[in-house]
Amino acid sequence: MDASLKKILESLDLSCFRPALGDLGLSSPEDVTFLLDEDLRQVGLNLVQVRKLQSRARQWVKEDVAQQAAVATDAPCRSTHRKRCCESANEDERIAKPRLSEPPRPFGMCGRNFPRRLIFIRHGESEANVNRKITATVPDHDLHLTERGRQQAAEAGQRLASLVGEGSVRFTYSPYTRARETLNGILRAGAVEKWPCQEDVRIREQEFGNYDSPEIK
Repeated sequence: MDASLKKILESLDLSCFRPALGDLGLSSPEDVTFLLDEDLRQVGLNLVQVRKLQSRARQWVKEDVAQQAAVATDAPCRSTHRKRCCESANEDERIAKPRLSEPPRPFGMCGRNFPRRLIFIRHGESEANVNRKITATVPDHDLHLTERGRQQAAEAGQRLASLVGEGSVRFTYSPYTRARETLNGILRAGAVEKWPCQEDVRIREQEFGNYDSPEIK
């Protein structure tokens, strides 16, 4: 268990649960985002403690992603097309500057290091999909999958594993609970825990406050 997760547990007065959480395979704050509520409840945490731990872990992941993005933005371009994305103060010293005519490349990728294929998977059936009124009492980001939604996630994991075979895959997922639960189901059903995962707040659901109410026309 790394120092970041230990620090979070200590700040929440949950250090006594370190051995049990370690038995679940937790080694970093990011690992917390892959667990379901019942996974954390079975080690003795109550619901409030579960929510606090999940919230603190998501906050840590967001800050870590932002820090990595900042480092990637500051990194010099190593593309073979260096002349196209760099401006030179003189012939010997070149300072990398972003081209304003192009959008920033995701995750600091430069040159031709783009994925060969993009696969989009929508989250499974959520509580709001069967009961829209629940959004009046439960925040959108905290909506869970239904039993049918968990089954859909498992089926998606099996199909994905069959589709990519031995290929390399990287997951980018929304921080919303239903998206993380879908990812968790995909990883479990497809037996592909080795694939790297990264949370990205830029692909989360849009929110419109009171205008989300089904009674507003």
